Amino acid sequence: MCFSATASFTAAAVLIPLGMYCIKDTISWDKTYIPFACYPLFFGIQQMIEGLIWQAKDNGLNAEITIYGFFFFSHLFWLFWVPFSVWIIERNQQKKQMMFYSIFAGLIFGLSMYIPLYTNDNWFSIAITNHSISYKVILIYDRIMPRQIVQFIYTLIVVLPLLFTSVKIIKRFGLMILMSIFLASYYFEYAFVSVWCYFSAILSSYLYFVLYQAKKIALNEIYPKVS
Repeated sequence: MCFSATASFTAAAVLIPLGMYCIKDTISWDKTYIPFACYPLFFGIQQMIEGLIWQAKDNGLNAEITIYGFFFFSHLFWLFWVPFSVWIIERNQQKKQMMFYSIFAGLIFGLSMYIPLYTNDNWFSIAITNHSISYKVILIYDRIMPRQIVQFIYTLIVVLPLLFTSVKIIKRFGLMILMSIFLASYYFEYAFVSVWCYFSAILSSYLYFVLYQAKKIALNEIYPKVS
């Protein structure tokens, strides 16, 4: 698979309109699903940002501002948005409490990674490796734990709420995200951040079907079929 500015912009061109449609449609039947409906839109914006990074790199321009934008999503935003999007629709109170803690864990963990990158422009660099963008970053955790542990914590915060929710159709999406993490880590370790974000962006289009199924269930609860 070849990654490029074209691949990123193409993904953005598909996901941004899809996300806007999902948001508009979701408002009409259950506003608690809006954070989920935003996934394709936000992933589309992230892919558009990475497309700009590709262009800047190809033309020898400074991509610092756009890199900050990409890191905002990859190292901060998804860490609290995913637990929040599950928490807001969860009805089981025990699971809802676990997800509430996950929101704060994700926010704190994300800020601890993003703020140092934002305030130290010498803590990151990018390179093109095997047709993928490789983000070389320094994290404050590097002195106390292996990078694999950091990645494991990240995975737990993002994936566990998706897997432990009471909403079965969302669990399937969680499994798909978990599989994308394993694939990106195993086959594209040299550019894990970029590749996994791309995989997740493509998978976010599946949420159209998740929301469609959720809509059918919600409307059936409001207007049950009479047998």
